[in-house]
Amino acid sequence: MAHEDPVEAPPVCPAIQIEQLTKRLRNGITAVDRLDLVVAPGQVLGMVGPNGSGKTITLRILLGLVRPTSGRALIFGQEVHPGARVLGRVGAMVDGPGFVPYLSGRRNLDLACRQIHLTGGSADLGGAVEMTGLGEAIDRPFSSYSHGMRYRLAMARALLGGPDLLILDEPTTGMDPEQIHEVHTVMEACAEGGTTIVFSTHQMSEVELVCSHAAILRAGRLAAAGSVAELVGELPRVRLDLDDRDAGIAVLQTLPEVSRVTAAGPRSVTVEGEGLRPFVLLESLHAAGCGVSGFRSNTFEDSYFEHFAADPLRPDGSGPGTP
Repeated sequence: MAHEDPVEAPPVCPAIQIEQLTKRLRNGITAVDRLDLVVAPGQVLGMVGPNGSGKTITLRILLGLVRPTSGRALIFGQEVHPGARVLGRVGAMVDGPGFVPYLSGRRNLDLACRQIHLTGGSADLGGAVEMTGLGEAIDRPFSSYSHGMRYRLAMARALLGGPDLLILDEPTTGMDPEQIHEVHTVMEACAEGGTTIVFSTHQMSEVELVCSHAAILRAGRLAAAGSVAELVGELPRVRLDLDDRDAGIAVLQTLPEVSRVTAAGPRSVTVEGEGLRPFVLLESLHAAGCGVSGFRSNTFEDSYFEHFAADPLRPDGSGPGTP
């Protein structure tokens, strides 16, 4: 009996594909400079970088709100331009929450639902309101909303129509910890449902909490991209604050699981190694009489600043090479 060759599955189309994207502004500044980036379906990607690094304008290009100077941006394989049909699969929150002040949250969302219906889609207003926890506030005038409630309403509008892709520009800006947690919960629920999410943020901890992937932008260029785990580093790394740095280094270098010890300040060291266990480090230092005033494992924030350390540009985007 003849065996049929297995049928290969068609390649998965990226949710976002950015190719040599460049945007020059009228004042001569290059806001986005030959940017390449691919986001696979289902990823939650945090876009980070200093002010002026090109995050927001890249998101606006993806939404067809800004035309690139050169290069192109595709969403689910279709090139983006103003009015592109593929934008019907995208929910967005950029430029802050803009609504009619004297209308209630519900009426504002009704207007957004009508727009979705006009383009042939369907909007689940009730589901969006429930997911964002607007509660009774949905029937209050938008003008009476707190900062956090305004961003919740903007998130609800982005969720109308059950988008396959969410694009959010600093969705937690100005929020208190409880409000930030609520937004993260919404994002996690969307991701679990298969929605691809791309958002910009200045909060490094936010990337580690909710993202599967990250992209670090600098002066309009891509400095690094990959999974958060890859960017943080495969080898465990611990930073220790010691009463006597040199004595501590001598102790740490004798431990079999430590592969490298690097001075990170007058009283601080960074320790790397396979199977590194912080409590073993602490016990060994304590037994040798070396005091430890603090320690923490490596974070995405450490990786972020490492990508700026060897470059003439400082993390705030200033320095040689800045237009």
